[in-house]
Amino acid sequence: MGDRCWFEITIKEKDRRLFEESFIPEKEYGHEDETSFKTQISFVFQEANYGFYDELEGLSKTSLQFFGNHGMGGTYGPSEFASDGKEFATVETGIEGGYVCNFNTDGTIEESTANEIRKYLEISNRVNKYFDAIELFPTLKKSEELCNT
Repeated sequence: MGDRCWFEITIKEKDRRLFEESFIPEKEYGHEDETSFKTQISFVFQEANYGFYDELEGLSKTSLQFFGNHGMGGTYGPSEFASDGKEFATVETGIEGGYVCNFNTDGTIEESTANEIRKYLEISNRVNKYFDAIELFPTLKKSEELCNT
C-alpha cells in the first residue's frame, strides 16, 4: 500500500489531455476541485502514494506547467511544488506554512537548503506569471524576503 497523503495539483485547462495521459496514477482521478477557474483546473487526490513523488518527476519531463502541494505522510513532510515546463522544484513546508530550513550548528541556514528554496521561488514566480495569478502560495513573499537577506 505505501505511505499516503492528500495531494493537489493545478494545471491549465488547455493542458488537461496531456496531464491525463501523462499523470493520472493508476488511472484514478481523485476529483476536480470545485474552485477551479475556467482557464485552470485543480485535481485533488486523497490517497497519494508517497506524495506522488515519482509521478511528479515524470510529469516534470513534459512541457506542462503546474503547481500544487501535498500533505505529510508517515516518512515525509508536506511540500509545495512547481514546474514552468522546463524546470521542476519542490520544497518542504511546515505544517502551518513557511518553508523548512536546515541550520548549521552555528545557527546559520545551510546553504543547500537556502539554494533549494531560492530555486523553488524562482520557478514558482515564473509559474505564477504563466497562470496570471496574483499570488499562488501565501508564504511566497515572506520567504522571498528571508532568502534575500
